[in-house]
Amino acid sequence: MKIIPGLTNDKTCNLIENYLDKNYQDIGNIVELGTFLGKVTHTISKFLKNKNHNKKLYTYDNFVWNSNHKKKFPEIKKNVNECFLDLSMENVNSENTVFRKTLIENLDYNEGDIEILVLDAPKNYNELVNIFQKLSKYFIPNKTKIIFLDYFISIKYDTQLFINFIHKYVKYNFYEKELAIVEIEKNIGEINFLNKNKTQKKIFQKAEDIENFFSDLFNKISDDKKKILSILPALCYYENGYYIKSFNYLLKAKCYVQKKYVLIKYMIKRYKFLNLFLLYIYLRGRFY
Repeated sequence: MKIIPGLTNDKTCNLIENYLDKNYQDIGNIVELGTFLGKVTHTISKFLKNKNHNKKLYTYDNFVWNSNHKKKFPEIKKNVNECFLDLSMENVNSENTVFRKTLIENLDYNEGDIEILVLDAPKNYNELVNIFQKLSKYFIPNKTKIIFLDYFISIKYDTQLFINFIHKYVKYNFYEKELAIVEIEKNIGEINFLNKNKTQKKIFQKAEDIENFFSDLFNKISDDKKKILSILPALCYYENGYYIKSFNYLLKAKCYVQKKYVLIKYMIKRYKFLNLFLLYIYLRGRFY
């Protein structure tokens, strides 16, 4: 078995392969955003080859090595700002896979219908809006499925909000409580993305809407995932201006923090007055 380094674990790769085996019909291409070193790419490419499917996998990344890559994968001898496309292509080594080097905001796809879209790279709301603006015309109603790999991020709720925004056009579920899957049911191109306000986190009319939103979300996921996402309501209250509710939620609800996000620059800048509360939770031993 070929071993490819990457940020996606083997369990998730196996889930993706299993999901494709049960659901992919070879009526449209597979598009992946966020190739990185090709671990998931290789999983999908191998599936297409083993099943003798005719459609291709189109995979996109900027393929630029950065300081975070260097820190997490010191064994890979690449310099910061160096292109690593050659390494990813070597890892996958498949004729059914087309590699495209581009930034997400410059994505240019015109290869026909998309049956499966695998989203790893887009993590912010506006990035997701941009992607769907460009790709939705290639979606097949009642056939296209979107796999969100980074749905369970403990300090971001952009994906959850975006799926809620398009919920009238999709069927939304989880695959073995690990992968978030969206099945396109209607012509999503009818949505006027261009007229949406760029401050999408401030879409709630009242605090109760936030409570109901996360209550519905938590009812759909397993207890271990609830733990991972447990501080998201506080972050959402905070960004919508309900500061007291945000503070009270962190103090009274059973919240946990992820150790690597305690007192980091991103959190201090974005949630200036919440960080002491997050540190308090951490010092109480409620972390993972």
